Amino acid sequence: MEDCMYFAVGFKSFDLERIKGTTGDWYEWTERSKRNITRTSFNKESMIWITQVMWEASKTKGNDGKT
Repeated sequence: MEDCMYFAVGFKSFDLERIKGTTGDWYEWTERSKRNITRTSFNKESMIWITQVMWEASKTKGNDGKT
């Protein structure tokens, strides 16, 4: 489990785990709240795209919204 990242925000906790397989790297995103657990898996290319979009969105200042 060395390829894991854990963090908590409010009443939710999040785990991000990298899984190395024969078809490449996969990332499993687990979101835990008081009553729910949600798991989603992404391949490496999707994870790169998600991080680029989040990086750009984090540069936004003020009340600007992007959709």
